[in-house]
Amino acid sequence: MSEETSVSPRMAFSQEWADSICDWVAQGKSLVSFCKLDATPGYRTVMRWLSEQPTFTAAYRTAHQHQADYLAEEVLDIADKAKIEGADVARLRIDARKWYAAKLAPKKYGDKIELGGVVGLSKAPTELSDEELLAIAQGRNLALPKPE
Repeated sequence: MSEETSVSPRMAFSQEWADSICDWVAQGKSLVSFCKLDATPGYRTVMRWLSEQPTFTAAYRTAHQHQADYLAEEVLDIADKAKIEGADVARLRIDARKWYAAKLAPKKYGDKIELGGVVGLSKAPTELSDEELLAIAQGRNLALPKPE
């Protein structure tokens, strides 16, 4: 259902609608699918409420965290129920849920990025001499001068 055919975009905020939206999202469903149901607030209306209602915004963020957990747990069900002939479909469903969970909760479900570097480096890498760079690359402990 598009915005034009759902409830008026200027629909007044109600806590009942906010609770329904948060419950829907926390169950792993999308806000778009909620807004397409008959007689529900349109997507633009919900976005307006989120920008105007701090309590709803906080509850919606929590619902998104629950949605990420739901989707991550759903991955196990999909994998367990997959059959050989449907493995590609199951893999697609799993990858989509993993991707979305990582977007919703990157610290919890996102890819871990490890940064390396030289601890205690007293110069910017662009200021190091060729000898200093070679020593670092070879893992030698080279006493670098302290910056002035």
